[in-house]
Amino acid sequence: MTIDKSIQYLIGVYLGGEPTLELVQPFFSIIIPVYNSSMYIERCIDSILIQEFSDFEIILVDDGSTDDSVEIVSKYIKEYPFIKLLRQSNQGVSAARNWGIETANGKYLLFIDADDYWINATMSKLHEILTTNRNVDILFFNYSEASDESQKLHEILPSFIGDRISKEKAIKGILSNKGYLGYCWNKVFKKSVVQNCRFDESITYLEDMLFNVSCILNAIEIMSIDDCLYAYNLRSDSVVNTFNPKHMTFFDSLDKISDLIPNEFSDAITIKKRLACIEFASSFVFTNKNEYEIFKKKFYQQKRIFGLNRFGLGKQEQLVLSLGNVSFLISVIGLQLIKKIKRS
Repeated sequence: MTIDKSIQYLIGVYLGGEPTLELVQPFFSIIIPVYNSSMYIERCIDSILIQEFSDFEIILVDDGSTDDSVEIVSKYIKEYPFIKLLRQSNQGVSAARNWGIETANGKYLLFIDADDYWINATMSKLHEILTTNRNVDILFFNYSEASDESQKLHEILPSFIGDRISKEKAIKGILSNKGYLGYCWNKVFKKSVVQNCRFDESITYLEDMLFNVSCILNAIEIMSIDDCLYAYNLRSDSVVNTFNPKHMTFFDSLDKISDLIPNEFSDAITIKKRLACIEFASSFVFTNKNEYEIFKKKFYQQKRIFGLNRFGLGKQEQLVLSLGNVSFLISVIGLQLIKKIKRS
């Protein structure tokens, strides 16, 4: 008898003459936090369902949506019993992902944001690699930045790619703009590695980087590939592109990461803090002097970093930080001009 994927996680067995239910572990558990995602959630789910690979479960965690996201997801649940929907009051993406982790039955965990989607036979490729390399605890893969107009492949330095990379190189790749960065959605985690790791629910910005570092420190074998398997949807109204006071936890996250990793990464942490101060201050330079001064003060609390070409920064980041070594105001205005040129 063949077991359809929609019911594969429940089969009857007999122990001592009494029927019981045994959980059949899917290869992948796919965790998707959902919050007011009605414009994108169908594309996200469909990008999973069209894949040829079938040994998986999907766990959607609604974080108190007020649009019709739940209604859209409910239609999928009626057709595909391997799709689960969990609902909670609005507690944030970290709480949603944590509930997904606790509910997951899969051997490996994958994360997708509801406004993004998979490309290029994601699961088949990852399954092939993981079954060939069974001891790998975390597998990094590449992504593209997608908009309505185009897709741009994220650049990864060859030094970050390898069958076996050290924890130190993995952390460097998380911190580097030309590495795999701190996202959770371009990585596969063996569930056993995540067992004692959770997203910090007190962190509302950069929470995934802190989670990644914790998992890396838990791992034994880490692997990275350059295959592009994920499309990251660039949205002007996304959390990343709009400032909110909650974003101040960015610095809390970096402080917690700094406490976890060796001192050799202190300069990379400082660079991230300095760049964030310039970025956040650019939202207030002409509109709110008090907020602007907060980030200016925080910027000068960090030491100057020279030799910026050592840190995998893009030309824009190097220019803005170099200007910051001369004048914070010049760097902030310079960043605004760069953004204006890019939009035009």
